[in-house]
Amino acid sequence: MTTGFEAGEIVVTRRLVRVSVLVIIALLLAAPRARADERSSYSPAIETDLGRIQSYMVKRVLAEQAAAKSKDIYYLSGPVSSGGKGSLPANLRYGWDVTQRLRQSGKVVISPFEVESVLRMPQTKVDADLRSAVNRAKHWPHSVFMELWARVLTDPMLRPHVKGMVALPDAGSSTGAVQEDAWFKRWNLPIYRFYERGDGKFRLRKQRYDSTLSLVEHTLLKPTTADMVRREARWARKKKVRAMVVRPEMMGVIGNVLKHSPTIPTSVIGFPTAKFKQAGVDWQRVPTMNKIADAKRAIDGIASVGGKQLELDMIIDVHMLKRARQAELGGHQARAKQLYAGVKRDIDVVIAGAKKLAKSRGVDVNVKVIVETSQLDEPLLRKAAEIVRDTRALAIKTSTGYGPRGATQRDIQIMRDVVGHTKLIKASGGVDGPKLPRLRRSGAHLFGMSGTRDLHRSLRGLQPRRSGRSKGGY
Repeated sequence: MTTGFEAGEIVVTRRLVRVSVLVIIALLLAAPRARADERSSYSPAIETDLGRIQSYMVKRVLAEQAAAKSKDIYYLSGPVSSGGKGSLPANLRYGWDVTQRLRQSGKVVISPFEVESVLRMPQTKVDADLRSAVNRAKHWPHSVFMELWARVLTDPMLRPHVKGMVALPDAGSSTGAVQEDAWFKRWNLPIYRFYERGDGKFRLRKQRYDSTLSLVEHTLLKPTTADMVRREARWARKKKVRAMVVRPEMMGVIGNVLKHSPTIPTSVIGFPTAKFKQAGVDWQRVPTMNKIADAKRAIDGIASVGGKQLELDMIIDVHMLKRARQAELGGHQARAKQLYAGVKRDIDVVIAGAKKLAKSRGVDVNVKVIVETSQLDEPLLRKAAEIVRDTRALAIKTSTGYGPRGATQRDIQIMRDVVGHTKLIKASGGVDGPKLPRLRRSGAHLFGMSGTRDLHRSLRGLQPRRSGRSKGGY
């Protein structure tokens, strides 16, 4: 026989067990939602507006497809900020005019220039929520628009019918145009250049590219001579490799060789030198001004030989990033927030300084950010990707090649989960011929490797010239 006290204990215990079970069930139910939220890159309000505009564009294209003789869909590339006609209103008018001319020729077109036209439609013909969404979209950063068009292009109802991209004149070096170019090359779809004929008609010239080499950035970072760099640049130009990557002091050399070719001269900035055997020592503490000095040296080198385009690969402040993570784990949230902001500020200052200087020299510049995945655990890699996503960088890049390991499929998948389609993803560090297709399937758009010659030979069914397989390096 139990006493009243013991009976009370039993009741309390049962209630605690019941509460514990309910808490566990709630956590299990909430877990999938939390994972879904992690995949979402934007606030609920922006996601809602993205969904509305995406749905409108898909319905519009499907209606156009039903009325057209051909079901083939073409994407019109040409960001409104650099469509080749100067001012924003002029670019919008020109883009809309080209869209109509392509449709008159019988093509079904996905056109970024059409979103703004929603605001010119009578209110009775446009859903009020859609009009409000488009109004708010005028204040979106550029990266959100890139996400929108990638979602439209990869919509299950449209993707099988997308047959290529039409690129407007003078938009080839803008950030958006470079991203779109990489999308279609990764999908192995044709790219056409739009040309005015002068008699009111136009022609589309198909761009020839190798579906693999056009995504590879040929890398030569070890100490070498100008003659060797020049020889490699000529080879990269001949094979139409996407880019050639060297140190800042060699930019004038490759810029002179590549200035009239599609291969983009690229420089690393704030990069390790041969004396650093492994990532994780002094090079993580490269001051922002040193990175800007490297960027200036690269831009001056390109401008001095008449080049008009280059890219810069900068390293994130890994040291500050890891300090922020330690502060976060130690419960010092305010300090962690301050340090994470410092990491982003370092990127923003370098990009802003490089773009301002390049503009004054008549050069277009885009920046990729290396996060050095070998030094980061998964939560910190996600945080680094979030930071890069919110900057004006063209791409996020895995490694320098100086760490204990290079790019992995898991690294690429984590980056893709975080940045979505807002940034290109470049895999580098240990990339070779057998590894490249796996990284490509994981979501990488670009590939940095020093074994490009061996890759080219393997694509032709030949054996590498050197003994042993190329390790890729970088």
